[in-house]
Amino acid sequence: MGGVLVLDTTNDGCYHSLPDVDMLGSAWNSAAPWHHLFYQNNDAQLQTVTATWGPRNVFHRALSLRCHT
Repeated sequence: MGGVLVLDTTNDGCYHSLPDVDMLGSAWNSAAPWHHLFYQNNDAQLQTVTATWGPRNVFHRALSLRCHT
């Protein structure tokens, strides 16, 4: 795909074991918001869990959901 995300019937996200931080930048990712590609339809529920169990964002990586409280 030349490094640019293309959503189709074969590709609809990314592998958790191979997080690609290029998804964060609009130059490489215009397909969908990065959190949808990485977490699919679970991002809203995971945001709630993050707010409950990790409100200070102590444990994170480049593609972690951050608590916005």
